[in-house]
Amino acid sequence: MENFTDCISGHLQITVDNEKYLKSGYEARAENELPVLMRWFDKAALEKSGEHQFGKAKFLDIILYSKEQVQEENKATGKEDPNKDVDYDYGIVSVKA
Repeated sequence: MENFTDCISGHLQITVDNEKYLKSGYEARAENELPVLMRWFDKAALEKSGEHQFGKAKFLDIILYSKEQVQEENKATGKEDPNKDVDYDYGIVSVKA
């Protein structure tokens, strides 16, 4: 959907000029998850260099999980659903600009 917020774009095409700011490493979203290889730009270094300024995102990618999926994820990770008593069909689990 079109971005109706001030969210800044978190994506940038990799080019010969900006690849020197590209970082990589293994990261996990939570302690009980297996780390996966990730790549990201050093945003501060890129902006400091003046080679790129991150602007407002054009779109938002809103990730929804059904209540059943939220419950399965919580069960698999040993977490209690803080919204278990809330009547909902879907919950927002992530918003990507």
